[in-house]
Amino acid sequence: WRRLGSLYDKPCFLADRAAPDPAAIDAPALHPLAGLHANAHLPIVLGALRRHGVTGEAHFERLGRRLFRTLNSAHAYATGGTSHAEVWGRPHAQA
Repeated sequence: WRRLGSLYDKPCFLADRAAPDPAAIDAPALHPLAGLHANAHLPIVLGALRRHGVTGEAHFERLGRRLFRTLNSAHAYATGGTSHAEVWGRPHAQA
């Protein structure tokens, strides 16, 4: 939807659909990814980054940066993956 909105300049495509709650983006969490299905949540964050690119809304950029910072610092494996069986586990733990 966001891509279509940016291609055709149609505001109706920029309506909130499954957009993350901006207030929750900066909320502290002990293990924000533990137990979440990686393949289901990565597209949501990529969509938020796309929305930032289209609308310039800074909180969606912060969401993307926070996810990738968390993945790189606490969930990355030597194999290049970030999850086990497509689910993020506890931070700083072997799968």
